Amino acid sequence: SAKRGISVDRPHLRVAIKDTGAGIPPEKMARLFEPFFTTKPKGTGLGLAITRRIILEHRGDISVESRPGQGTTFQILLPASA
Repeated sequence: SAKRGISVDRPHLRVAIKDTGAGIPPEKMARLFEPFFTTKPKGTGLGLAITRRIILEHRGDISVESRPGQGTTFQILLPASA
């Protein structure tokens, strides 16, 4: 299977970042990578939007899985250098 420009048939790097925190409520998951969406009182809502753009510009992909009360995992896929 291929994700946004990255072929898993080619060498790639997969980085998983996982926590055991409160998780992300399902109603907020769809907006996570939207510019200016934040749940923090002093947040700008740009961190994940910028991160996603940088990863996509490098022909990679970022995904997130979360379960309320159990934590969140972000996975980043990037093509490997020759």
